[in-house]
Amino acid sequence: MGEERLKAELQAKGISEALAALVAAEALRERDERVLARRALQVAQHRGRRLTSVQIGYLLRQRGFSEETIDRMIEESNEESGYEE
Repeated sequence: MGEERLKAELQAKGISEALAALVAAEALRERDERVLARRALQVAQHRGRRLTSVQIGYLLRQRGFSEETIDRMIEESNEESGYEE
């Protein structure tokens, strides 16, 4: 789960926006968002199924990852497959 999704879920439970931002940042402080994104993609690709760039973007946005991380994961996926946009 990315920082944006964590903040949104905390706010949905009635926690103020400022406190949710503080808690989410602290909870993910020592975690590299790219590592979390890779893990989310590995789970989605569990049966050897390759995801398209659009599917990667949708999946990671849905889980609250930053656009910078999403772009990097799409680039890495394209590099692994030998395809460059």
